[in-house]
Parts: sequence; C-alpha cells; structure tokens
Amino acid sequence: MTLRGKSSSCRTGVVFWLCLILASQMLGTFGVASIMAGQWATQPSSNSGPPRADDKREMEDLKQKRNAEETAEAVAHDQSSSSARRKRALAKANFEQMKHDTDQLADLARALQEELGRSNTNVLSLDVIDKAGKIEKLAKKIRGSAKGI
Repeated sequence: MTLRGKSSSCRTGVVFWLCLILASQMLGTFGVASIMAGQWATQPSSNSGPPRADDKREMEDLKQKRNAEETAEAVAHDQSSSSARRKRALAKANFEQMKHDTDQLADLARALQEELGRSNTNVLSLDVIDKAGKIEKLAKKIRGSAKGI
C-alpha cells in the first residue's frame, strides 16, 4: 500500500493507526487500552492469591452500575415503544380527520357549484362568498395536516 501525494505526518498517522488495530486484535481491547495508559506492569496477575476486599467492592459496584444501566435501557425501550404507539395512533387519527375534511370539502364544492348555477351573471348571493371562504379555510387545514404527516 502506498500513499503517494500525502504528507509524511499523514503516512505516520496511518501507520500508527494500522499498528494500533493490529495490536488490539492480538492483545484484545483491554490489553491495548492498558498499554496505552501505561498500566501494563501494574495490573495484578490472575493467580496472585485471593481477591482483596477492595477488589470485591469494586466488582460489586460494577455489577450495580451494570444493573442500573440495564434497567435504564429497559425503561428507555419501554418509553420509546409506547411513544411509537402514540405516534402511530396520532397519525391514524390525523389521517381519519383528513378523510373527513376532504369529504366535507367535496360537499362544499358541490354546494358552491349548485349555488353558482342558480345565480345570474349580475348578482351573486352572500352564500357563494361564504361557501368559498369555508372551502378556502378547509383546504388550508387539509394542506397543513398533510404537511405534518
């Protein structure tokens, strides 16, 4: 693999990154992290005798933290599933309302057409203006709810 056109610092970074990946695969994640932190020589060996009281307390603390995290994850999962159910129910209710509004819009449009058919070219009734305003408001309401979905 060659890195032509790249600066030497970039190549050095890539080589370091590849070495780090190789070391993590050979030693495992914990081994690389402890080497990088300079703690390789200070780690107690696994056969150095019975665990100390401090180690037992640390293990218990870790278990409690893990249990608390699992509980928090379970609560978050329950909340997300209930919020997803609420969102689906709300979307369904909005869709049903839009269907109802479009039926009402079609009825108003037919009534406006009939009213215009009864009127002559010189005189329009106030019902025509009123129905046109209702149609406009209803169409805006439908458009707004459709954008929200």
